Amino acid sequence: MVDLEAYSLVEVNQYIKQVIAANFLDSIWVQAEISQIKESRGAYYLELVEKKEHSDEVIASTGAVIWYKSVLFIRNKLKDLAHQILKEGIHIQCKVKVEFHEKYGLKFSIEDIDPTFTFGQMEIKRQQTIERLSKEELLHRNQQITLPRVFQKIAVISSSKAAGLEDFMDQLHNNRYGYAFHTVLFESSVQGQNLEREMIQALDLASKQDVDSIVIIRGGGSKLDLSGFDSYLLAKHAALCSKPILTGIGHETDQTIIELVVNSPLKTPTAVANLIIDHNLLFEHSVLNLNERINGQMEKKMIRYHQEVMDLMISIRHHSRSITERNRLQLQNKIDGVRHKALSLCQTWMNKIEMRSEQIRINDPSNILKKGFSLTMQQGKPVKSIVELNKAEPLVTVFADGKVESEIKMVFKQCN
Repeated sequence: MVDLEAYSLVEVNQYIKQVIAANFLDSIWVQAEISQIKESRGAYYLELVEKKEHSDEVIASTGAVIWYKSVLFIRNKLKDLAHQILKEGIHIQCKVKVEFHEKYGLKFSIEDIDPTFTFGQMEIKRQQTIERLSKEELLHRNQQITLPRVFQKIAVISSSKAAGLEDFMDQLHNNRYGYAFHTVLFESSVQGQNLEREMIQALDLASKQDVDSIVIIRGGGSKLDLSGFDSYLLAKHAALCSKPILTGIGHETDQTIIELVVNSPLKTPTAVANLIIDHNLLFEHSVLNLNERINGQMEKKMIRYHQEVMDLMISIRHHSRSITERNRLQLQNKIDGVRHKALSLCQTWMNKIEMRSEQIRINDPSNILKKGFSLTMQQGKPVKSIVELNKAEPLVTVFADGKVESEIKMVFKQCN
């Protein structure tokens, strides 16, 4: 068996240490993202990563440390920016001493941080995000949603510990007009690495609720504190939200990207509450004005209708008199016509009666008898023909001045 030349791990690491020491004599500037950071005994221990462009895939990583002496230097140089930059998810350009230890491996000792790089990277990423949203026609989508006529049910996305949340709630619920609002809080981080994920979840959940609008409250902070609101995914979810979104994030100068896509971005939580109250006040005024106009129109119409009724009553009174008089004349004419017809009819019947009476008088048997005629009767009935005679009964002959009773001896029938 052939003996292979082998090196111990320590020998290899010592060689690597020598190579690194020989090639990195001076400190160098490195650009990376802070993936993890924790403080211990005055020093900061970090995990630095580099991700594939437009992806979360990590393509390089290493550990780093800021020793206490360097911490003091950085804090003295950056002032309040120090605690804002030394956060997870922030891209930094740092001056590091590249070191390699046989036992602990590669380690960067951070000596300095350039804040201009961090802000520059944030601005570059911000402009890229805005351009992407513009190409996807998402910048004005939520702004096209009409605000409700009246705000009543409001979903509030914020942290229960956010400084501006209490200001918003107090201003909204204790308004001087006595407007009542129903608010539902959807808890979410308002800074840090969890902001994007939690706020997207809160947006998705709130948009499914029966609410008039969604309000996002932050309440002030530095540019780095608000950097989470420049997230592309968060801005996209806000743009595509089915409810109008109002924001009170609290930055006095620059707008975050989410403020560019929402319906109504305002500077402070109090300003959001005032907008909602003023919106409802404007609606109330419009209703009152409409009611006043309706009452005014009704009053005018009532006056006009009253006058029309009065004119109609006068006209009816006038026409009723004319109609009554005309009908009276028509009735009188009809009465006169009926009276005339009745008199004429009565006269006609009187004439007919007189003629009939004259005929009766002329045909009265007594008058006929006076002319020399006689009436033959048998058994109380006139005899008109010899065939009616009963020979056994006597005949009575009536004259104008008396009667004669006789017996029938013989009947002679006239032959034609």
